[in-house]
Amino acid sequence: MAKQDEQTTAAEKARKGGRIGGKVRAARLSPERRREIASAAAAKRWSGEAELKRQEERLGAKATALEHRLLMLATRIFADDGFLGANMRQIAKEAKVGLHTIYNLFGDKRALYVKCCIHIQQIYTAMTIGTAEAFADDKERIYAFVYATTHIQADPALPKLIQRQLLDHDMTLVQLLADRMFPNQFEMLRAAIERMAGAERSDFCTLTIYGLIFGLVQLSPYSESSGRDLPTAADPARMTIQILEVVLPGVDWAGIAAKVYPQLDVEQRFRLEKWSEQLAA
Repeated sequence: MAKQDEQTTAAEKARKGGRIGGKVRAARLSPERRREIASAAAAKRWSGEAELKRQEERLGAKATALEHRLLMLATRIFADDGFLGANMRQIAKEAKVGLHTIYNLFGDKRALYVKCCIHIQQIYTAMTIGTAEAFADDKERIYAFVYATTHIQADPALPKLIQRQLLDHDMTLVQLLADRMFPNQFEMLRAAIERMAGAERSDFCTLTIYGLIFGLVQLSPYSESSGRDLPTAADPARMTIQILEVVLPGVDWAGIAAKVYPQLDVEQRFRLEKWSEQLAA
């Protein structure tokens, strides 16, 4: 009788709102469902723009050698598994450091994730702008800029992170990264195009170049398997020429490429993208 009364009381509590009813309902959920709810709550809790900006400010300092190594390793894991799928113990194990070291340096998993996004974005932005700034002639600068961007997108850590977060519905972080990453690069390319082709076309041509880069890189698996003579991410130099011939015709882009490409020293500039070399450094 007492047991029946206990079950009746639990049922009544479950129908009620508030903390007591919530605990009773939660106890009836499967472990898988509990994890789903907890993950959704965590993602929602961390999605506020103000909180992300606070994390960005707190983590914006230049990384030490240890932090840099941990960030590059964590970036690969986050890019492959997404924020929810990545495991802090796995990161610590692969980095051969104690779990407490990561928490002491970065605070928690979300802070580490945000720092990875910011860190790799800073590296890529510096690479792109630094590569283009080495050339004073606008046509040469445009080629170098588009080539560097294509090369980066073809071996993506930051793009993979952004794509994973799109899947995880964290558009606030995507917007935050875009606000940091896009304006400086866009303006550098736009200014060179304006001097070359005029102000009326500069904005549209710049945006079109970005759109073609991202689209062609994403479609590379189809291009490679189609048997057709299509641009692929495996040959960023050729893709760069074809993009520029479409968007800015009437220029000997192949001739400019022949002049600029040997000066790029791309393999050295982009060694940071190669995870095995990063971890061995």
